[in-house]
Amino acid sequence: TTTTVATNPVTLTPGTQYETWAWGWQSANSNSTTTAAMTASVLSATPYMGFATYYGFGANINESNIKQLAGQMQQNGLQQNGYTLIWLDWGWTSGTRDSQGNLVTDQTNWPSGMNGLTSYLHSLGFKIGIYTDAGASGCSNSGVGSLNHYQQDANTFATWGFDAVKVDFCGAGQAGLVPEVQLTQFASAI
Repeated sequence: TTTTVATNPVTLTPGTQYETWAWGWQSANSNSTTTAAMTASVLSATPYMGFATYYGFGANINESNIKQLAGQMQQNGLQQNGYTLIWLDWGWTSGTRDSQGNLVTDQTNWPSGMNGLTSYLHSLGFKIGIYTDAGASGCSNSGVGSLNHYQQDANTFATWGFDAVKVDFCGAGQAGLVPEVQLTQFASAI
């Protein structure tokens, strides 16, 4: 059997077993191991790798600990081994918008502003992603989401210099919104 899910197939080593995965989860509908003799090429190039702040800091993130994190990723060799994306997950926002509907950042937590942070991380060779929710808020009505501001927020994230956007559906799902509708609208805004 030959499986190609990339334009650049990889070379497999005969006699080596490889696990097969689908959408980030081990495929339950197929044999979980594949041998090089059975497969000529697998999956795509290495996916992005990095650090999601939610798992290390929870909602307690700020410019200082993100800069420290970047330094540690460099010192520990993670960046040199492909861990080049830093995700600002839930907790980066102040939870408010200004009178024009723009997202407001807390100047105490982000003294250089988001432009300053992205510029700094880019100068170190990192990419940076940012989190939002497709609803009006995140889980359990916490913080502020992007509902009714998809284009405005996508433009803001781009202006700030972010390389990627993670759109969660926790708050949106709790509000009864429909993923296909909301996520399609956000994708169009990007």
